[in-house]
Amino acid sequence: MDSFAHNIGGRIDNWLELTARSLRKSFQHFWPSDAAGRNDPCEQNVAIHLAHVLLREEFSVFAEVRHHGLDNGRIDLLAIEPDRNWFLAFEFKKVWSGTVSAVIEDLAKLNQYRLPELCPAMFGKMQSEFSVTCQRGVGLAAGLLWVPPDPVQSSLFEFWGSEGAAGNIKLGSELTGAADALNSYWATPQRAWKNADSSRYYLVAIAFDIPASR
Repeated sequence: MDSFAHNIGGRIDNWLELTARSLRKSFQHFWPSDAAGRNDPCEQNVAIHLAHVLLREEFSVFAEVRHHGLDNGRIDLLAIEPDRNWFLAFEFKKVWSGTVSAVIEDLAKLNQYRLPELCPAMFGKMQSEFSVTCQRGVGLAAGLLWVPPDPVQSSLFEFWGSEGAAGNIKLGSELTGAADALNSYWATPQRAWKNADSSRYYLVAIAFDIPASR
């Protein structure tokens, strides 16, 4: 089956590589957390750097966008491509074995996201028509993953770098079933982008098609 997320996989790959470069440059000047066991930079750092990349590509970008399919729910970031033919919906997480279940929950939330139908009288004809006609969306969950000096020691990193073979990787008892759940969303080859040479943090991501709602 044809996948839009797969078709634009090269563009997604480029945006995330640029995001990793931007993070790397900033982290060379300052580390935004302490060194007393709480050294992970928060996931919003990924959001702001990725938003910057997309804004330079002339996307319309919005933070903390209401998720109308969930009571009081929001998605971290929404980006609408310049020709307004499709959109990207994002969630961001710190990635480690303890947050894999939360990443899966975020994927399910993104999978349910739809642009809301807007009232023409309140928002105008152009806005209301766009909310109905733009049905093609891509969900993307991303975050920073700390990797040991030897990446082979990290089964979670190996999972992200496996390019389709993730089902054959043993993630450990705490992640039983996670591989199948994550693989069910994977439309593009798994990738891990080196983020900061000295810190061993990698930017990892999953991209998949969001089903059309109408």
